Amino acid sequence: MNRPQTDPGLRVVRDVFEQLQIDDAWSVGEERGFRWWPHRRSQHVWADPPVRDGHLTVSLVHAEAEFLIGAYGADLPPRGIDAHLGVMAGSLSLHGVVRDGDRVQLHATAFVHEENQEWVSPLFQMATLIQATNAELRAPHQAELLGLVPATSEHPISGARPEPDEMLEALDSLASREVWGDAEEYAAIAQALGARGLLSTAGEDGLTVEFPVGPDGGPSITGGRSNLLTVAAEPRDMGHGIRLTLRLRDWPRENQQLFPIDLNSLERHWSREDNPQLFPPELNSLEAQGLSHAHLLGSWAIEGDGHAVPHFTSWVPNVLYRPGVLMNLVVAMGVRSRWVSTFIE
Repeated sequence: MNRPQTDPGLRVVRDVFEQLQIDDAWSVGEERGFRWWPHRRSQHVWADPPVRDGHLTVSLVHAEAEFLIGAYGADLPPRGIDAHLGVMAGSLSLHGVVRDGDRVQLHATAFVHEENQEWVSPLFQMATLIQATNAELRAPHQAELLGLVPATSEHPISGARPEPDEMLEALDSLASREVWGDAEEYAAIAQALGARGLLSTAGEDGLTVEFPVGPDGGPSITGGRSNLLTVAAEPRDMGHGIRLTLRLRDWPRENQQLFPIDLNSLERHWSREDNPQLFPPELNSLEAQGLSHAHLLGSWAIEGDGHAVPHFTSWVPNVLYRPGVLMNLVVAMGVRSRWVSTFIE
């Protein structure tokens, strides 16, 4: 894998390889990335070929980990599995869950160019590490719940890795004294968004932003249509961080109850043709292809509510705090809101 200075995607891929201290004995190099085996499941990290966007050279970088297999042979129909995966995704951090036919995988992406590489690279490195850890720890439990099988694979030369890589334990040391935001930073972001014509309110503990939807879009207080972003501090097992959640005003549905609470009540013949609406794993899959033009550093998810509307959620640990990055993450949510609104109108 080369590292030309004009290819920001390959530079980020190389950063991941070096910062995660990946062993050559448990990895395989590729032209634009690498695959490695942190333990029982492989993870693929690569960069799409760069393209010119105005004055920038932009590349979409990916991290994808094996997770589950057997969706077509499970007791639940694939759409029921998608619903369950959507509920599970609410607890994910910096990556999403996708289903590609019989296989379920974890996926993260980021658009990188010369002007954002400095802050995107550390976020993508963390997304890669969290994803690899989740693939190892969560696969057995989710497989048991869904009647699937944890995906497993071996290095083509070294074979099965007998012990997990030490990096899979690194999340236990993520505690940080840094915080993602305070009242002053939240107020500055709200003011900057207000200058762009967006309604944003800030407080001591976070902020909210309304992104207009459609031709009659505008603040909900005036009767306009908008998607709501909330940003707030949230502690988790791996330390403190900040949660960004984009909630949609509405979602098209032909079946009044798209996501039944009792997933086992779904009949096997319930199909995409009967219910053509996009489920969270499918929205993640579209984003993984770069169609939203936003970073897939989070996941589309749903609550376990029969009438739930999909939302996008991302939790970012405080250890990644850098001045100005929160504003960039909020702007990326605005890009996502504009994209997903094409499905709502």
